[in-house]
Amino acid sequence: MKNRLLTWPLNTVHPEPVEGPTSRGFDDLSLYAPEGKNGIPAIKKAGLLSRWSLLLLALFHTPVWADDLGATIFQQGIGRDGREVTASLPGQVSLQGAAVACAGCHGQKGQGGKEGFVTAPAIGWQALAMRSNSDKYDKSVFQQAISHGLAADDRALDPIMPRFSLASDEVDALATYLQQLDQHALPKRAVALSILPEAGVSKLADALLDNLQTCSGLAPGTRLWPLDVLRYKNSADAISQLRERLKSGSVRFLIAPFVAGWEAEYGQLMDDYQLATLLPFSRMDFADQQPVFLALPGLQKQLHALIDVAVTRNIKQLRVLAAADDMSATSLIESVRPYAAKQHVQLQTAASTLTQPKKNSVWLIVSPLNLIAPQLKAQAVDPDSLALIPAPYFSPDLAATVSSWLIAYPYPPQNPADKNWQSPLARWSQAGCKILAKAAEQPDTAWWQDSRATAEFDSLIPKQAVVMPWPTR
Repeated sequence: MKNRLLTWPLNTVHPEPVEGPTSRGFDDLSLYAPEGKNGIPAIKKAGLLSRWSLLLLALFHTPVWADDLGATIFQQGIGRDGREVTASLPGQVSLQGAAVACAGCHGQKGQGGKEGFVTAPAIGWQALAMRSNSDKYDKSVFQQAISHGLAADDRALDPIMPRFSLASDEVDALATYLQQLDQHALPKRAVALSILPEAGVSKLADALLDNLQTCSGLAPGTRLWPLDVLRYKNSADAISQLRERLKSGSVRFLIAPFVAGWEAEYGQLMDDYQLATLLPFSRMDFADQQPVFLALPGLQKQLHALIDVAVTRNIKQLRVLAAADDMSATSLIESVRPYAAKQHVQLQTAASTLTQPKKNSVWLIVSPLNLIAPQLKAQAVDPDSLALIPAPYFSPDLAATVSSWLIAYPYPPQNPADKNWQSPLARWSQAGCKILAKAAEQPDTAWWQDSRATAEFDSLIPKQAVVMPWPTR
């Protein structure tokens, strides 16, 4: 049996003995403890120390065991030897004890929460690892974050996060405790998986991931389905990574995958695995028979909505304008031509019709406005003409060529209460977080297939595009 030299309080093993006279004036005292049950030291009397002296020590010094150290730091801001943990904020503001307890901002279970005007993210070990750009999230990365306020890539963290002064064993204990929080959270289940471009390629994708990992707009304590993410270099890399991941059977559903421009390849892969995709970030609509749910209207449905408005205005012809090198525009217009014919609306695409614009023509734009603005000017478009365009292709800075626009949006762009405009990032983030919360509420059902269960999403994720004039009236 191996003896271990202990200090008092009995929180950890130290190389130095306790020194000082005993209560009876005897020589310096050293305590040696053999390993006891469950790793707890079994105290033995050393020298002339009496049982009464041990009792007095126990009464006046509360031990902090190593297994509990992480919990006391997290919950109370109390570190080794019962000391108050200290931390600092920018401007040399010093905090200590309960003021720096992790639970105060991040919640008793590390689930995230709000403290005043500050929204604190979830800090279970899995949540920390997923927010890191590092391939391997370990205790050294964790220590750099809490001690120096730096992420794995040396990016500065939010200055509202205190910078802690912790010994290495305290850092280890806190990291272990955060890992234990994950073990006591939702039972291990297949994750929700998002697949996004590599960090730094798309600001929108990076911001969306941050929002989905924190979901600060939800009530504190809201349980979320576990989320994981793959980052890809290009569509081929995305398909390769996704195929390997799906083989593992560890994915419950896909959420907010960035698949704009390679919807067909993605759809084929999902058909192969018959795995649900919720809230895809795509330009094109998926076929009705594909396992895609809670999707905002894509370009086809936006064009359908514009054609519907043309019908209500008794417009029988739409002059289609697309960029010459925009190959996707050709397939897009062909995909909506049957719908236009059903509505008795003629789509004119021949070059001859474009070189002879008529007064009061109505244009249907099927390419980004920045690509066809020179063509609009070259066509000598009558300023009284009307142009119809999907919202992703519109640019207010280039809209002066035509006096009147009708724009199809995938969701109502203005908040009905205050008329403020809501960005795509805000809408996708809000919807994505609500989906993760709904999945946690109903863990054992494919609730997204039930129209009654998804009815609560109808205002957030409308099935039809919304057409509004520009300039707004």
